[in-house]
Amino acid sequence: MLFDFDGHLVDIIREEPYSEVLTVRASSGRHLRPFRRGSVADMVKVPHHLYPFVIHIGEYSLPFRISIKDQMSVENLPRITPEPACFVYDYAYEDEGKVSGDYGYCWPSEVEKIRESLMCSEKEILGEPVFLPLFRIPGELISAPIRFPEGEIEFKSWDGIDEDKPDNEK
Repeated sequence: MLFDFDGHLVDIIREEPYSEVLTVRASSGRHLRPFRRGSVADMVKVPHHLYPFVIHIGEYSLPFRISIKDQMSVENLPRITPEPACFVYDYAYEDEGKVSGDYGYCWPSEVEKIRESLMCSEKEILGEPVFLPLFRIPGELISAPIRFPEGEIEFKSWDGIDEDKPDNEK
């Protein structure tokens, strides 16, 4: 479903493999900047003629209000991004009357085990943990740096986005 955020159109969809996750895609990486505050996932570039820039966010982390009716109308697609290398998860908990958050990384095969562990831990979490797909393996997960060959998707750092240049310029 197309939404106008700060004068820029973004398309918000759901990918079937990811529960409680929205996929936000745009024609420019700059248009996704407002969404990075609501996500610990990376922005990726995928081969799409209209919306090559994608970020995944928890469905309750949208930086702007969207009506419940509009949220229910968001289109479900089988998958538009490649199979994730791993997941980053975040959750909130209350500690001495103060709400705090934490995050971690896991392999795809560990998602359900981690979810159950968090739901049954001594530190009661608020709501459900959100698992966002990652397409690179962070050093925290393997405790070592790793390099990947050039592939189908391109990773863009937020600092690498020049506000004054189109995305196709170097």
